[in-house]
Amino acid sequence: MARRVTSRGQVAVPRHIAELMVALVEPSLTDILCDPFCADPELLCAAARLVKANAPDMPAKAELATYFAHHMFHALAPDAESTERSIKALRQYGVGMPDIRTSNALDVANSDERTAYTVVLSAVPDGSCENPKSIAMDLRRIATTKRQPLLGLLLASAMLKPGARAAVLVPESVLTGDTKAHVAVRRHLVDDGKLQGLIRLPDAVIGGYARQASLILLLRADEARDEIWAYGVMADGYSQDRRRRPLIGDGLLGPSPAVLDADSASLNELPEVVRLWKAWVHREPSSASPRARTFARGAIVASGYRFALDQLSHAGYEPTEQRAPHEVLAELTQLEAEIFQGLRDIVARLK
Repeated sequence: MARRVTSRGQVAVPRHIAELMVALVEPSLTDILCDPFCADPELLCAAARLVKANAPDMPAKAELATYFAHHMFHALAPDAESTERSIKALRQYGVGMPDIRTSNALDVANSDERTAYTVVLSAVPDGSCENPKSIAMDLRRIATTKRQPLLGLLLASAMLKPGARAAVLVPESVLTGDTKAHVAVRRHLVDDGKLQGLIRLPDAVIGGYARQASLILLLRADEARDEIWAYGVMADGYSQDRRRRPLIGDGLLGPSPAVLDADSASLNELPEVVRLWKAWVHREPSSASPRARTFARGAIVASGYRFALDQLSHAGYEPTEQRAPHEVLAELTQLEAEIFQGLRDIVARLK
């Protein structure tokens, strides 16, 4: 699977990660959905596929079919080419007239997009804003920065209606950076309670964040909880190198395979991520897992809004006993001697 990056720091999302993000927010025909950084239509198309799959009777209900085709999907795209590509892609799924406009999402001209949506799906672009003076004032009040990942995350949060939810792909530095702007953004999301979950993806999954690891941040504009749920994904079904080869069959990839046996589950953790997150949202006891953990909101505040993401790499890890190198070498030497002795015995018999 090729890692793709578009211009202006925009990041294209692999299909299986787009499907994961959509599964985590569960859009339905009661939602109004937006991607404010739509350089690539994958997130919107994944949402359209899931909504259609969950509403098989929609074609027979004219009102729902009209809403799906004309009113549900919205986006802001960075250029005319992205706008046209996204419109064409959505039409393949029956979204005849999506509202996709060519515009800079961070611009003050788009301030009317605040608290307008029930679902936000986005991969925020990397790099710095090309025109800092145009950044909307409500975002600049929270953090003085030109960094698009920070501003984009603030924008996604500001776009949510009460009770809404978002899945936002960001570089890991958003939660680990030490600048005043990084801390200000984390303070805003933690203190207002919208940041409720985070998922760390393997380093090889997204290639557009200057070789950083990437995170899916889960925002919910509902009742804040005392803890933030977290999961560190170690296996997404593909090899962790540049080639990104599938390690299991096509039918076993993604967050919603039909059947996944134990061996395949160890190579594709995405279904387990979705199961655990839904259980956490609904406060079910099955949300416990050795691979998942929680960050106490109070502890994050006390630490100066720092997240110990390195702990996610070791969640559920059980150390095995490591043998001393000299013991391994001694055993190999003994095996080599036995092999050569066996060859000498064979040669002796053949004489």
